[in-house]
Amino acid sequence: MAATEPLEPAIWPDLSERQRTALPIVLGCATLGAGLEKAEVSQTTWYRWRRQTPFEKAYRHCQRVLVQEALNDLKGAVRYAVTGLMGLMASKNEHIRLQACRDVLGHAIRAMEVGELAERIESLELMLVPLLDEATE
Repeated sequence: MAATEPLEPAIWPDLSERQRTALPIVLGCATLGAGLEKAEVSQTTWYRWRRQTPFEKAYRHCQRVLVQEALNDLKGAVRYAVTGLMGLMASKNEHIRLQACRDVLGHAIRAMEVGELAERIESLELMLVPLLDEATE
């Protein structure tokens, strides 16, 4: 979804053409005010649209898409940051080397902790499935 590309009518038939055009424009701007101005939509109209279920669904969908696109951009930046941090570990300055090593170790430990927590949560969720099935019978 490009920032200013209108939403597809076939996918969002319950939205007006104006809504399908304005939504990506508004979400593509840094502030709501700037987006509304660029899309030529009043604040009153925007909040009226937000109370409409089809528009709210489209709004949330577009937000998720934009966040996912931003996260994908960050993934590339992470590799660059790690390379830079690892390069600092070879610095001639011992204070820079020490801080870089602490950072690498800290991030590695945190990544392990997050991975372990994710596994524990998944295990608990799997244990809940039979209980939820019993409750609905």
